[in-house]
Amino acid sequence: MNQLINVPEAERTPEQAQAIRVHNQIRTHKDMIGLGLAGICQDLKTIRDQKLYMHFGYETLGEYTKAEHNIGERQAYNYIQALETYGMTYLSNSENAGIGITKLLKIASLDNEGREKLLEEHSAAELAEMSTGEVNALVAEIASLKEQLSFLQEQKETSEQLIIREYEEKMAVAKLSVNKTETVTNEEVDELIESARRVAREDALIEAEKENAEKLDELEKIAKDFKTQAQDAEAKAKVATQAEKTAKEEIQKLKDIEAEAGVLRKELDVATAKAKAAEAQIRASANPELARFKFMFANLQEDLSAILNQIDKLDDETKPKAMVFMKKLIEGVSLL
Repeated sequence: MNQLINVPEAERTPEQAQAIRVHNQIRTHKDMIGLGLAGICQDLKTIRDQKLYMHFGYETLGEYTKAEHNIGERQAYNYIQALETYGMTYLSNSENAGIGITKLLKIASLDNEGREKLLEEHSAAELAEMSTGEVNALVAEIASLKEQLSFLQEQKETSEQLIIREYEEKMAVAKLSVNKTETVTNEEVDELIESARRVAREDALIEAEKENAEKLDELEKIAKDFKTQAQDAEAKAKVATQAEKTAKEEIQKLKDIEAEAGVLRKELDVATAKAKAAEAQIRASANPELARFKFMFANLQEDLSAILNQIDKLDDETKPKAMVFMKKLIEGVSLL
């Protein structure tokens, strides 16, 4: 590509000039895809927010979009949701727009953290190549991980509260005992209680973090296995597609062979009919040997004509060799 661009414009061939022109048009149209999607989203949001559809005699946004643009109400709100989720800058990028509104909205169903994780792990080009089902599976996987982490967090908080409560009960008993002996002040007891709370929190956090780490490792392993299975399925699908293509090609070859065989059968039928007719003429002729000669000579002429036609179809390298053989054959016949 760089070599072609470096060719001075005056020295370019018509084909090279056309190639560069069409190449630039593709880039322009690609940029317009993103701008077009972002523009539709923004304009529909404006129509909805300012209720501009009422100026056209419609009571709802859905009535307006369906009648005037053949866009259903649900789809119109999908466009608006995409804009509110991703923003004009993101949607204006042609690669991001290439993901498609349906898949973008499915990704938008995740919370901000989950959505950012998915978009970091998979480029816009990868998401555009994926089917809607594959994107749904990714979203479901991340949502499941989030639920697991939320559950672990709740367990951690519950465990921490139980440990703190247990320490507080013990320290309350200790405080009562101290009040009876009056050997320490209330401030010292409160300090002991607060120290116990800190220890309880630290112990709870350490235990919860350890448990979370183990659960997270397990979830990441499940996610990795899922991704491997998806890749294997994709590879098998490609192999199946190639096998189907090969089978179709083989079937077409068989059909071509069958058609060629049909042509040969017809030619054989014609030759057989000629032979039978010639045989009948020979038998009916007053001079059978002369009649047989005429039949054989006619066949020889047809064969020679077919051979010459076949020679004309040969490539430039083979054709001269074939003509030499024909010349030797004719010279051999002339010597008889």
